[in-house]
Amino acid sequence: MFDRFLRNFKPKSIRSTTLHRTITPSKFPRIQSTALVNDPLEQQELKYSRLLQRSGETNSLDLATSIHANLIKQSLLSSLFLHNHLLISYFKCGDTDEALKAFEEIPIKNVVSWTAAVAGLSQCGLSGESIALFRSMRRSSVPPNEFTLVSALNACALSENSFEASQVYALVVRYGFETNVYLSNAFVTALVRDGRLREAERLFERCGGAERDTVSWNALIAGYLQHSSADVWGFWCRMVREGVRPDAFTFSTVFTGLAEVPSLQNSGQVHAQLVKYGHGRYLCVGNSLADMYLKSQCLIDGRKAFEEMAYTDVVTWTQMASGSLLCGQPEMAFELVEQMRLMGVEPNKFTLVVAFNACANMVALERGRKAHVWRICTRKCGCTDDAWKAFCAMGDCRSTVSWTTMITAFAQNGLPQEVLSTFDWMVEEGPGWTRRGVEMLLVMKREHGVDPEEDHYACMVDQAGRVAEAEENQ
Repeated sequence: MFDRFLRNFKPKSIRSTTLHRTITPSKFPRIQSTALVNDPLEQQELKYSRLLQRSGETNSLDLATSIHANLIKQSLLSSLFLHNHLLISYFKCGDTDEALKAFEEIPIKNVVSWTAAVAGLSQCGLSGESIALFRSMRRSSVPPNEFTLVSALNACALSENSFEASQVYALVVRYGFETNVYLSNAFVTALVRDGRLREAERLFERCGGAERDTVSWNALIAGYLQHSSADVWGFWCRMVREGVRPDAFTFSTVFTGLAEVPSLQNSGQVHAQLVKYGHGRYLCVGNSLADMYLKSQCLIDGRKAFEEMAYTDVVTWTQMASGSLLCGQPEMAFELVEQMRLMGVEPNKFTLVVAFNACANMVALERGRKAHVWRICTRKCGCTDDAWKAFCAMGDCRSTVSWTTMITAFAQNGLPQEVLSTFDWMVEEGPGWTRRGVEMLLVMKREHGVDPEEDHYACMVDQAGRVAEAEENQ
């Protein structure tokens, strides 16, 4: 869509006839437009702009399209003010195609039009397209403002394009905006994400205290976490000494860094600061705090942090189960996975891997419960390598359910050779239910000269499943 837009882009073209054909008010929620028709133009613009703002805030694409239809019907799209609001609304609703159409149909674009489009594309994850549009703006006669430049730098950061970011920042200096903290923060972030940490440090130091805020510190501390975890603690100490007020992102980043370089003394100091500033209610902070203690082998503190969290998600439960397993408590890990399911939290692939490993490490777990977990996990998870490792580790605990589930997992993941080899191994192990079936396959081959095919093996697997289900019910 964007490539076609750039090819056909004509600054003064208007294609409202196309919109008339594709958008009609009757197709969307009705707007009480009759009361607006008789209002003066300024009042109509104000009221429609508020409606468009509401559609963007609520992500209501139907409302935005309905307003668009009414604007066409009442010939109000000649208002650049309303056209810009329409453009912004479409981007906030995530409809980049309609947003670009609306942008193209603006006859004479101002800096708001360009900025809205550059920012909208970046916020919708189209950073490359956002940068390309910014280049188009540079070729036009409209100079960028501070908001345009911030949006362009954010797009460069998302695409990890520090070369383009440097060119944009040259414009920042040219226009005299280098003291703008938002612009310097965006450039630091772009440098950090592209791995140019030392250049980001120099820019940070050059900005000075008056031109730095918490976001500035967060941008650099995130860079240390990504490229040099050992430096996170020292930078945090400097931040505290200079009296910078940390936010939730700061704590989450520092806790994650301390999890990579465990130190109970340092962890306790940062935790005390967290209590002081009161950011513990945020999910990202709680997850990072619990993970830090668990990776430091402090299961009790990690469990306490977990239990004090107001909100939890699948990441919370999974890392808690994984941490319990890391601390040598597979039973606790297993119970956490079961409790998570009872709480209605759907496990993801990583949760199921933890469940596999917990099963493999629980010798005392009765066969029925272990088999039940196996059947749930292997059918939902695509990770046959982890399943196979855990299966091999089960040793004598393997039951008909375990064998059947492993064979089924290989079959569902398109691994026929593994299906046959596992089946042969199962025959050698000699579970009672297979003997009669194997004898029949041998009779087919020896006495009748018929080689077993996929359907015959499928019948054996189906038989195994039925026996396994009966065994589990018992």
